[in-house]
Amino acid sequence: MGFIRSLSRQYWLLSVVWTLSVGITVPVLLTCFCCGGRWDSYIQKQVIVTAPPASGLAVLVQFVQLEFLAIVFCGPGAFVLTLIAYAILVRSAQKDRPLYMMIDQGAIIGTALAFANLPGYLSGFLLNWERSLTEVRVTGLFIIAGTVSGTWIAWQAYRATHSEARFFPQYSLKTLLLLVIFAGCVMMLYAPRPL
Repeated sequence: MGFIRSLSRQYWLLSVVWTLSVGITVPVLLTCFCCGGRWDSYIQKQVIVTAPPASGLAVLVQFVQLEFLAIVFCGPGAFVLTLIAYAILVRSAQKDRPLYMMIDQGAIIGTALAFANLPGYLSGFLLNWERSLTEVRVTGLFIIAGTVSGTWIAWQAYRATHSEARFFPQYSLKTLLLLVIFAGCVMMLYAPRPL
């Protein structure tokens, strides 16, 4: 009954919008960054030695193409998986769990469900399976998308059962520091290969 009541408050919609926008766009941005704006050459397995860097317009065009493909192929799965995660987390929120436990549970559930979005594994072809660390990068894409989406879904589930909660969660300096360190590690893992 609580899940149906929370649907009427439209927190589920905020969860879906976040997952379809940020949860898909962040992995696409990382893939484009790793490929240096030339993911079409990675599919054809061409080795570009003397080619100049891609222009800003070419990078933008390829980003838009890749974002469209990700929304078409990964979007429906992400929509269904978001609703599943939201339903699980609303039931947890109704048990009056503390917010930090909800956020941790959301990150774990989001990450686990991200691996169930099978079209996402096609990103390995864009990153070129023959390159070293591609398996780690693809795994990282799922972890990043799942964690980012899962924590936001957990926050929306918490808001659905706690009317006093604001739009954005409060965060500590420790959380901000961990996010900066995490972002640095991610950028290092997805750094483009030098020409």
